[in-house]
Amino acid sequence: MAANQRHVTLCCLWACVVGALGVPSHAPAVCASNQTQNITITTIPHGELGLRDLSNVSACEQACCNTQNCTAWTFTPVPRPRCMSGCCFLKSAPSTTVDKHTDTDAGYTSGCLGFTCANPNPYPLPFDYTTPAFSVDRVIASMENTTLRDPTTAVFDPVTSTWHIYCTHVSGGRGQGGYPGVVWHWSLNSTDVFDKSVAWKSEGAVVNATHVPGTFDEGGVFTPGVVREDNKWILFYGGVEAHDRNHHESVGVAMADSPFGPFKRYENNPVFTRFDANMAWCNATSKPARVDEIKASVVLGRKFLLVKGVCQNFTALPLMYEPVDGTSWAPPYRPVTLEPLFSANDTCGKSGFEEPTLFRGPEDGFLHYLGHCHSYCEYGDYSHLISRDGSFSGFEQATPFYQYPAEEPVPIPASGDGVFGGKILSKWIDFPGTQLTLMNVTWVWTNRTK
Repeated sequence: MAANQRHVTLCCLWACVVGALGVPSHAPAVCASNQTQNITITTIPHGELGLRDLSNVSACEQACCNTQNCTAWTFTPVPRPRCMSGCCFLKSAPSTTVDKHTDTDAGYTSGCLGFTCANPNPYPLPFDYTTPAFSVDRVIASMENTTLRDPTTAVFDPVTSTWHIYCTHVSGGRGQGGYPGVVWHWSLNSTDVFDKSVAWKSEGAVVNATHVPGTFDEGGVFTPGVVREDNKWILFYGGVEAHDRNHHESVGVAMADSPFGPFKRYENNPVFTRFDANMAWCNATSKPARVDEIKASVVLGRKFLLVKGVCQNFTALPLMYEPVDGTSWAPPYRPVTLEPLFSANDTCGKSGFEEPTLFRGPEDGFLHYLGHCHSYCEYGDYSHLISRDGSFSGFEQATPFYQYPAEEPVPIPASGDGVFGGKILSKWIDFPGTQLTLMNVTWVWTNRTK
């Protein structure tokens, strides 16, 4: 059936308080109707989905399963990221009509919790593969009246036998883009990154805003990435001058001889900007806005830096850089190609994704690429691509998936040096809410051949 034949309206409830109470767990329920007409789900006003009557969530599910053309559809609860003061709503695939609500705190439209009638097989692949499914293991870092978010992966220091995580630290409420953050450091005095007998320790800020007018990181620093090379620690960070919705971000580097610092800014910062040649693709439909979120990755023995590039129309796609000296992760860097790694039209929601993450699937052995969708995606919050031959050119689009209860989970490379693209450990790091957590991961096999 054509995309324009499917229509869904809202199924609304007040957002974050319901999320805080917890939504009843629903196994995906296969709908029973054999009809093939338009899908129509009646709007439920805010008041009818009250906080004391979570049974209305089931009513929403029933509405889905009673609609027409439900044979090929399943119902899945979908938590939306960035919970603020907005409305939670029903969303559907592959075409959605959404009554957008403007977040007064964030200043732009967003949703916190949705319910989706999702096509279970939008991107069939001719082979079996695995998809990660997440559950909370435990909180590892929190601070009163402070938002902790955007953690790096955990990196091991063989000199002190300790593990280290860096994250964005924002005083006050949950920060959004362009916030006046600092890069904060946490350490674990153990050789086992999952050691429950030792608490992660707050080590304080390692990179602050310059507060120098005209510098790219005058107003705030955040979204760190880190890699250890021998005994050198290379810390990437995003920086902003202003804190407005259309803020411009660039990327700087700071280096130290110890994970505890002191970190010294690279003299030729910023190393990545919206003016780089590989951001010119934005000009086809918009203008370049910002770059951030850096992950050092190795593919087929070659060093790459995957960086999120964002246009003013909010399209986000992964850019590829490499060190000029291919034997080191240290600056300077240069673009690998002038085009993003993927096309926005080939991503779920057609607005691309953030948090570009590469790893080898523990169960299937394939090279996986995950990206957190940068818009409302019809089938899931995460785009998922798989390369069976382990190359960038071999990626095929798998079915997008929902990451709930995670926010933007980050795997831990088994190498312990922060370099992605290889084997990973059994738990991931995340920041649901305003604190850092460890997430359990199970691997679900998806069979497309039978």
